[in-house]
Amino acid sequence: LNALRRRDEAEPVFRETLRLMRQVYGGADDDDIAWILNNLAWCLHAMGRLDEAEPLYLEALAMQRRLGAPQTTLQQTQNNLAGVYYDRGRLDAAEQLWREVLQQYEQVFGAEGHAAVARGQGMVALIDIERGHWDEAVRLMRAAVAANQRLLGEKHRWTAGAMLRLGNALLGAGRLDDAERWMNRANAVQRALLPQVH
Repeated sequence: LNALRRRDEAEPVFRETLRLMRQVYGGADDDDIAWILNNLAWCLHAMGRLDEAEPLYLEALAMQRRLGAPQTTLQQTQNNLAGVYYDRGRLDAAEQLWREVLQQYEQVFGAEGHAAVARGQGMVALIDIERGHWDEAVRLMRAAVAANQRLLGEKHRWTAGAMLRLGNALLGAGRLDDAERWMNRANAVQRALLPQVH
């Protein structure tokens, strides 16, 4: 339901699952509880209910840390929490988390050529775009686009999103011809993949 963007229907299912899990585990920490907390937070976050999502992300992250969850699991929750901070205009907090996640991805997967690294580059580039650090945003997004094209192909929504963000960075840098070219490519992919009314 959440993946289908039927958030209003997904929320009560998440909440009931969380209630039952807490009951079964008697209030103890558990990986599944942390995962449900993260997913419920994501559902609320997508509906714009940031005040409700943030404490759930924080609770999930604290539980995952107590449980010694794998780094990739922690990074996903950190990434989501940073998204809430970004949406609330707390750029310093978002940047700190996103840069930390990107650094961890690079340590595990190398500095380029992996979808997780490309995603991390895209998140940090969002901050650079907000702050007007155009050259750094362009650098990050060129790497992210190249990785997505190689790994996912041209006609993938992540590739289109990366191309659009690259176009925005180029626009900010005043490189209008390059910006237009990348935005047109992103638009073509999105038109091919999405319904006309999207």
